[in-house]
Amino acid sequence: MKDFVLETHGQGHTVRVVMQGELDLATSRLLEEELFQIAEGGTERIVVDLRKLTFMDSTGLCAILRADARAGEGDCTLVVVRGPEAVDRVFRITKTDQVLTMASKPGPFLGRPRQMQPDRAGLD
Repeated sequence: MKDFVLETHGQGHTVRVVMQGELDLATSRLLEEELFQIAEGGTERIVVDLRKLTFMDSTGLCAILRADARAGEGDCTLVVVRGPEAVDRVFRITKTDQVLTMASKPGPFLGRPRQMQPDRAGLD
């Protein structure tokens, strides 16, 4: 866990969560707790930025999937910003990139959320 950093940046109705290092069994619980807390706080959109991760295993993926399900129970959208190849590969192999709202950059999602939900697959 020594190489894992989690930062939360609030930007209006959107909260961006940036991670650096390895998202794995030792660190995924921290992410999951943070995402659940944000979702319960009434945020309209959570942007999970994976660009600074160096590694992610199935426990990291599960934390993101559970957070997406919890966000969907409320009036919140979760957007995943793709990470490096080693991280993105986990989404592609499991085909969860076809279920989650994915983007290559956070920019378009940092403004005020629109009334319409974005498509759930492969936003770039």
